Amino acid sequence: LQIAEKEAGELAEQKEKQFLAEVAQIKAGYSEDEIKSWDKQEVEARAWFADNSAPTPLLDGIVSQTSEDKTVLADGIIQKADLFAAAFGAALGRKRA
Repeated sequence: LQIAEKEAGELAEQKEKQFLAEVAQIKAGYSEDEIKSWDKQEVEARAWFADNSAPTPLLDGIVSQTSEDKTVLADGIIQKADLFAAAFGAALGRKRA
């Protein structure tokens, strides 16, 4: 029984390392501060598409500096958020399997 417990622990540790490596790859190229803003960006983008009078101070700040079209920005944020959720969910599923 102790051998089985040890092997299960080693497998769990291996899965955790793989999960962390996958998540690091997904987040590669983004600063920690930018990553911390992803949830807010997504909330504002979805709110703006639901009601274009919704307050979006973060998106407005981005657009004010980039001259990017707000619709294009919000759409891109939602697309990336959905891709991130799918990739993160798959990595988490592999960890839990």
